[in-house]
Amino acid sequence: MADNDKINKLTDRIKSNKVKLQEENGNPKNQQILRLKIQIDELQVKIERLK
Repeated sequence: MADNDKINKLTDRIKSNKVKLQEENGNPKNQQILRLKIQIDELQVKIERLK
């Protein structure tokens, strides 16, 4: 069950970062950072599902 909680937290963080990314206008550095955070969290979700 802990894995499901972890996955849920990660997906919530992904959604939150996607919203922040949409709100981030004119700052390419922050956009790049948010995209990388989203990619990292998506990879962590895949890792948790493979365990």
